[in-house]
Amino acid sequence: MAKLTPHIRERAIDFMPPGVETVMIICDFASATSGTTPSIGTARQVLTILQKHYVERMGRAIVVNIPQVSFHARPNPV
Repeated sequence: MAKLTPHIRERAIDFMPPGVETVMIICDFASATSGTTPSIGTARQVLTILQKHYVERMGRAIVVNIPQVSFHARPNPV
């Protein structure tokens, strides 16, 4: 996932219509299971890439349906 993040982000920017400058990312864990949920390390790596390299394009990042297993690792809202 972390390796695909820059590619996916660049493609999203390519499809932005004129006048749109920011992107909102929604991560929905509704269908996640213990075997498919990314690790905390992977999530941190993706967030680091987005925060350091795309800070001017990031509008909002929303995470919904977070599994109970990761309750203590939930990011604080900014």
